[in-house]
This record gives sequence, C-alpha cells and structure tokens, in this order.
Amino acid sequence: MTFTVPRRHRFVSQWQIPAETHRCWQALCAVDGWPAWWPGVREAHLFAATGTAAPNTRARVVVGSPLGFRLDLLLRLTSATAPHTAKLAVSGDLTGTGTWRAAPDGSGTQMTFEWLVCSRRIAVNACSPLAGWAHRHVMAAGERGLDAHLSPGPPSGGC
Repeated sequence: MTFTVPRRHRFVSQWQIPAETHRCWQALCAVDGWPAWWPGVREAHLFAATGTAAPNTRARVVVGSPLGFRLDLLLRLTSATAPHTAKLAVSGDLTGTGTWRAAPDGSGTQMTFEWLVCSRRIAVNACSPLAGWAHRHVMAAGERGLDAHLSPGPPSGGC
C-alpha cells in the first residue's frame, strides 16, 4: 500500500426510506447483513461483544468503488442514541468520522449520513475529483437497497 499527502472529503447523503425509524435503525445495526441489500458493500463483519449499538462496537466493511478499487474500513461506534443518531470513527483506507441521523418523516424516515474523511492512498487520491460522484453512486444504491429490503413483500394468498 502506497501513501501520499492526505486528501480531505466531506460527503453528505440524504435517504428517504418509507419505513419506520426503528426498522431503519435495526437494518443499519445488522452490519453483517449489509452486503445482502447494499450493492456497494462487498463484505461486512460486526465485532459485537456487548451488543450492536454499544459504544466501541466495531465492524469491518469492504466497499467496492465504482472507480475500480476497494476501500477496507474499520468502523467504531463512538456514541449512539437509538434509533436517531450514531457517531462513528473510521480507520483503514479512509480515516475520520461518520454521523448518521434519522427522523420520522410522514410515513417514513429521513436519514442523513455525513462523512468527514481523508485518505493517504495514492489510488484513492488520484481519483479525488471523482470521489463525490463515486460516493453518491454507492450511497444511492444503498438507499434503493434499504428501501427494497424494508418494503413489505407481496400479499400472501396468491394474486
């Protein structure tokens, strides 16, 4: 792995999910399940010794960038107020912080993700002008995936 001068990025994403806030929270706490509904997440493993929303809970997440490289991240929960806020420390290929906020909005949930991160990897920094596009691509796929994951299935009993 080759390093260079860090590049700082601020990414903010808004998701509108037609599900209750507590269901969105449960889906995000179930980190091991992210690859099943979030196309950009290639691997996810939760290391939870004291519960999925306990401070210092850690997760390893590998994200496939649409720019052709992978980001290997360690997420550490620094604080949480279920089901509305989670704050994370990020290390690995990116370092910094992440904040997730959720609020009821009509019959669904408005979610905001904010990442303040930097990278010292040459490949990541070389693509820096496209980082916003790549982030939006991965996050939009996550929003669609969570929407589908939390949507009720077809009614039982046939057509």
